[in-house]
Amino acid sequence: MKLFTNHSLCAAVCCFLFVICITDAFCQRPGSVKALKKIRSFVLDDNYEGLKQGFTAEILVDTPIYQINAGGWTTEANWQKDTQTSPSPYFSPPSYRAVSGIDSPFYFEKSRITDGTWSFPVTSGDYVVTLHFIENPNSAQVPGSRVFDVSIEDRLALNDFDVVNFAGKGVPISLSFVVNTSDDTLNINFSRVKKSSLISAIEISASIGAVPNQDPVLSKGSYVLHQTIKEGRELRIPIIATDYDSPADSVKLLGGSIWDSVSFYQVLDYGAGLGEIVIKPDFDDAGGYLLYVAAEDEDGFDTGCQACWALIDLTVEDTPVGEAFYRVNAGDWIAEEDTPVDWERDARDEPHPFHNIGRFHSLAHNLLSNPTDAPNEVLDRSRVNIYTGTEFMNWNFPVVDGVYTAKLYFVESYFNVTNQRIFNISIEDQLALSNFEILTETDKDVPIQKNLTAEVTDGYLTIVFENIKSYALITAIEIAYAGPVTAQEEFPETHAFGQDAISVYPNPVKNQVTFKLPEPGKEPVSVKLSDSYGQIWFQSTVQRDHLIDEVNFPVPPSIPSGIYHAEIVIGNRKQIVRLVKK
Repeated sequence: MKLFTNHSLCAAVCCFLFVICITDAFCQRPGSVKALKKIRSFVLDDNYEGLKQGFTAEILVDTPIYQINAGGWTTEANWQKDTQTSPSPYFSPPSYRAVSGIDSPFYFEKSRITDGTWSFPVTSGDYVVTLHFIENPNSAQVPGSRVFDVSIEDRLALNDFDVVNFAGKGVPISLSFVVNTSDDTLNINFSRVKKSSLISAIEISASIGAVPNQDPVLSKGSYVLHQTIKEGRELRIPIIATDYDSPADSVKLLGGSIWDSVSFYQVLDYGAGLGEIVIKPDFDDAGGYLLYVAAEDEDGFDTGCQACWALIDLTVEDTPVGEAFYRVNAGDWIAEEDTPVDWERDARDEPHPFHNIGRFHSLAHNLLSNPTDAPNEVLDRSRVNIYTGTEFMNWNFPVVDGVYTAKLYFVESYFNVTNQRIFNISIEDQLALSNFEILTETDKDVPIQKNLTAEVTDGYLTIVFENIKSYALITAIEIAYAGPVTAQEEFPETHAFGQDAISVYPNPVKNQVTFKLPEPGKEPVSVKLSDSYGQIWFQSTVQRDHLIDEVNFPVPPSIPSGIYHAEIVIGNRKQIVRLVKK
């Protein structure tokens, strides 16, 4: 696999991008005589700043032998209609449904929505098959709602193809394939993956002369890869590259930045044309970026590329300290709009991707009041863990290393009294809430909020709910950035007391903390407990009336679980140590 870097990219590959024949304005339909069929693509300009049109290949073709206006009744020139009263004789089964497209060109006015096989009588030889697609700009289709496969002569041409994912709604697509057939029939099969297949028009012309190598087709195009993401979040975009005339194991995926190097972007190649785009910006990466993803086959990446390139126009939005960047409407099939980020759905038919177990029970609530900072709309249902034993409810939020506040929201509507639903909650392998009972702290149908703080050093913020009695539940989750990983220079463990630093135990702490001092003394010992925002939660001073080297401080139960910094001061000397509050 060949990798390209920054400004050498264009010189290496002549900078050709994107897709054959995006619209009629960019493509010439075959005429009635032998002609060079020009395959149109886009090309980056010399300043790496914009796209301009350019031709990448020419294939000599004969007069079109078939031009089917699938789903339409207009029959300009040699085009044939395909209507409900007069369906095309080349399609089987004869079932028929048409949907609207756009007004021009005429073969994009209607599309046929049907799975099945088109069979065209031909003689043995090479043919150029051009398939035209469009999703109506006013349709309810969204990325992922209509997905289908296309095979030509029993060879996969488009795998998990999604018109909206590839180009968006209202944008016409035309893809050409050079096909060899050794019998008297050219077959094109459409099979659903999700919802019925769509085709707007089919053109078939005999190919004359040498058949060029065909490049892979990506499952997504530049039109839908305009992405916006907040700092700290992870965005994963699945990619499929299908190569009609090459074995799957010859297809390689690659990607990078058009301008400066971007460390938070990578293309993962899982083999056989399958992979993912992974974007995970840190908290100092706000700005705009132009990235690319591409596919190559055994011939490498060349200027004859059809639809094997896509540009990603990425905007990374700033996430200030204390601002949420993940929100989950747990156990609910409705996504709620909010600022700065929406509450994402977590439905049984589409569970949230950061949860380890998809099956759950959804518990409905009838709120009596709402003392939390979450909107009522995300507190009317909860996800209930219906597993027993060691199959705990486990959430893993991909984050960059840092300190985070997890706001957890709970509502109890099933039980009326305490000692019925009891569970533990751990965050980053530290027990945060032990034997937690919702009804011991609030009433039935009245929400409660718990804020937990944790430091992440492995790229994932993990929250585990362990059943103790009945099943654990969660109503909503919000993850907010609380600052960078504690740096040595920010919270130094000073050596003002010599080689032996102050030690603390137990850690994590619950009700009381003990500081082991480097030497016995009689000076007062002061402690101040603050969080990563600098908010002081506790401060006290112990007077030593005799020589002792240990001092004890109570830890008030009102202090939330989380990570704190304890500043211990003895005279003009001090040290800061990190504490974890259970």
